[in-house]
Amino acid sequence: MAVIDTSTYACFVVALLTMACVNGFSQTSGVDRFVGFDLGTSGARVSVIERISPEELNSENCCPYKEIHSDSIPWTDAMPYDAAPSWIYAIDTLLSRASSSSVLLSTVKSICVSGTSASCLMIDSHKAGEVTRSPRMYDYDIIRRSEGTTYGIKAKELLEQFAPARHTAQAPTGSLAKLLCWNEEKRIESGEVLCHQSDYVSMYLMNNGKKCGSGRAEM
Repeated sequence: MAVIDTSTYACFVVALLTMACVNGFSQTSGVDRFVGFDLGTSGARVSVIERISPEELNSENCCPYKEIHSDSIPWTDAMPYDAAPSWIYAIDTLLSRASSSSVLLSTVKSICVSGTSASCLMIDSHKAGEVTRSPRMYDYDIIRRSEGTTYGIKAKELLEQFAPARHTAQAPTGSLAKLLCWNEEKRIESGEVLCHQSDYVSMYLMNNGKKCGSGRAEM
């Protein structure tokens, strides 16, 4: 089982509960469930929550939602953390496991995806999100990784020129730094856009009509 960073997972849980509260609860559709995916530093995790009945609420259990399913899968050499196909395989595997368990997914109302900070890639918006430049993860430093070239240095100079002093935008591991470095290596072409890890997975789920095991027509 993958070990997920507790601070990252805590933020993921808060986001999942917030999503559930925002979407609310439909009295006419049975028990509405909400699915959250967390792509962490050591693996991917899924959590399914549902709203509990008023009878279950008490002083010791004041949260209106309870987790009914949790599962995780670790990154491996064959399924590395910095490869887009690994993210998709992990999501599909976790969905498949949830669908085959006793968890009912036909009443899923919303899905939320959490990724690691500043993990991004470039995709072609004209070709259904086809990957044009491989992911650069949260720990990718444009200066260290560009050793022997001037790409990272030039990108950092641009950051220092236009980003406010001591601003997080100047971080050599930030998304903007990676975008500028990519542009220094090869000019960004028409249709190429920056896509964060969580957005890439969300796009996959929407484009493939997946909603936790439901049919395409029900997306």
